[in-house]
Amino acid sequence: MNIGEQAILSWMWKNRVVQICIRIWSNRCFYKLKDKLKCRLMAHKNVQAIYKLG
Repeated sequence: MNIGEQAILSWMWKNRVVQICIRIWSNRCFYKLKDKLKCRLMAHKNVQAIYKLG
């Protein structure tokens, strides 16, 4: 496996983690606010903030 393939695989894995995080955030938030769009935006912002820190 070359470096390019490893980079793509690691990006895909990270992206899957991002998708799961967004889904969890959205579900939790929706349970409280009952506003799907606002929750999705908040979830994206939270995940982006986590990535910038990490």
